[in-house]
Amino acid sequence: MKKELYNIEIINILPAINKVLEDKEKTKDMPIKFRWALKKNLQEFSFTVKSFDEFKQELIDELQNEYFNDEKSHEETMETENGTQKFRKINDEYMDEYKIKVEELYEKLRELLGEKNEYEIHTYDMDDFVANLPDNTALKFEDIELFSFMGE
Repeated sequence: MKKELYNIEIINILPAINKVLEDKEKTKDMPIKFRWALKKNLQEFSFTVKSFDEFKQELIDELQNEYFNDEKSHEETMETENGTQKFRKINDEYMDEYKIKVEELYEKLRELLGEKNEYEIHTYDMDDFVANLPDNTALKFEDIELFSFMGE
């Protein structure tokens, strides 16, 4: 079944579901066919998450290259519990400009997060899934809620 989902939904849901799947007590209560459908859905989503993360990093790198250089910043040191750490600090005369660029970058990323993409969702009868869970399941309501996008 095809479904449209926002990028922000995908970017938030993927790590949350992966965390649930790391808990063997929770996965043992999931039927094999459900786990298989879930795995295929997560593979479908992983491309969006990876692409977004890579693109976000490219934009951040561009901004850092523009401002974290000898012209617009300088090196400073700071004492930490791990010893002396060096870092670059933007020169005062460029700070307002830099803040504006950072906000513009965040706005662009928010716009991307608000876009929808169409996915081929492998569905599952969620009523059946819940009805067949053991009474003492390790799955919590919040865990099951994460899977709601798979409902038929």
